[in-house]
Amino acid sequence: MWKEKRKFSRLNNPPFRLPLLCTSENIFPLAPEHEQSASFFSLEKTSSECGKNGDPGKDEKIPPEKTKRVRGPDKKPRKRGSMHGNYIHGLGRTRGIDSPVYAAWKEGVMQQNHFRCFVTGEKNKNLLTCHHLNSWDSYPEQRYDISNGVTITKEIHKAFHKEYGAGKNTKEQFEKFLQERFQIFQYPWQNGNHEPTLSVEEVMQRRASQQDRHREEILALIDSRGHVLLSANEGFFVKSTIEIYCLRHDTTNQVTVKKYKYCKTGLRCCGRQAQSDKGSWEHVNKARRDSKKVRDGESGL
Repeated sequence: MWKEKRKFSRLNNPPFRLPLLCTSENIFPLAPEHEQSASFFSLEKTSSECGKNGDPGKDEKIPPEKTKRVRGPDKKPRKRGSMHGNYIHGLGRTRGIDSPVYAAWKEGVMQQNHFRCFVTGEKNKNLLTCHHLNSWDSYPEQRYDISNGVTITKEIHKAFHKEYGAGKNTKEQFEKFLQERFQIFQYPWQNGNHEPTLSVEEVMQRRASQQDRHREEILALIDSRGHVLLSANEGFFVKSTIEIYCLRHDTTNQVTVKKYKYCKTGLRCCGRQAQSDKGSWEHVNKARRDSKKVRDGESGL
């Protein structure tokens, strides 16, 4: 509605326009002595007059020295490479880490410190990490040495590397850090380990035996449920995806090892069948009857 009113007002009240009395095409010629004064009222301006504060107009090009951003002499030069604040030893996540060996080293370090931070006693595994006493880059022969690691919280680990940098760290620096921050002067590695030293090879062998045992358990569970294993990852890890064929319903399903193990029926088709056999509303009706009895008993009192 308002658009129609606006259109109607434009048709009946056209916008006011000034007559071009001072242009070069004026139908009223002026005397020569009045031409200079008439140019002041002219609507045709030069390119230098169109800009603001003496800036060039649209017809003129801006010189390149005005458009290019130049850092002045008071500005500091840009930091690049190793001088930049986000520089991390130039390698980042591409450095050579053998994942199975590193996982075994981390588990051995955690076991050596009883799965807790030796500084604060924190037991939450999501807040714990393993720290190299002698850094990864400076001591390559101790990278997977379990005695060269210690379990601390991520917060302490971040504070240490923020103060001493991420690289070329030593055991003495970490001891000094503990003395200044936490007043700790005795360390698990100070007097040596009186227990048999745990090696990465032993941890890897134990992990392999655990995986084999876990694989046998999953295979036995598949046979007991009347399913057939079609494909699976070699390790049978918790998050590994396995493909299973159901003989009863003639369907193929892909599930994770964790879901298949902790589900009562293993597959969705078997779960639906079990629900229909039992009666999907049986437990709901029973709960309703029990709640009704409770209400009747309370009202009777």
